[in-house]
Amino acid sequence: MRLLQASDVRAESKSIDWQALAFCEPKPAAMRSELRHDDVLLTVRTTAPRAVHIEHPPEGVVAGSPFAILRPRVGQIDPAYLCWVLNSPAVNQRLRACFRGSAMPFLSPKDLAQFEIPVPSMGRQNLLTRADGLRQRVMQLAQRMDAATVQLLEAMASPISSSSRKTS
Repeated sequence: MRLLQASDVRAESKSIDWQALAFCEPKPAAMRSELRHDDVLLTVRTTAPRAVHIEHPPEGVVAGSPFAILRPRVGQIDPAYLCWVLNSPAVNQRLRACFRGSAMPFLSPKDLAQFEIPVPSMGRQNLLTRADGLRQRVMQLAQRMDAATVQLLEAMASPISSSSRKTS
């Protein structure tokens, strides 16, 4: 079995390098935390909770203790929407308010079960997640354009450029 820990989830892209996961001893209790397609993992031992949508995990991967596994009901909650809404600033702030403890804040299963989120129609959920995907793509493209513009400006300002050479 492989163990997914919070540090295995890349924060910027929320992606997982499945091959890099540590191996662990298989135990019967761990089978409850084996990941399935469309699970949503929520960090519950942290100062900054985040949700990650799991798509097509390899067999035999279990979630570590810093995660709660949320299994949305098919046809009622889109896993991508659940992940988006839990990561949205307003809902994430409400979620952080439910955490207890100071040294290592945690969210109890009872408090998580009582936490309410808005659940619009499936069509609206799909529109929201598609719009957020487009927003993320625009941000990525803007960052790439900014980096390319900086590189171009630096190249143009370089003293070695052909326009700054003196001719004799």
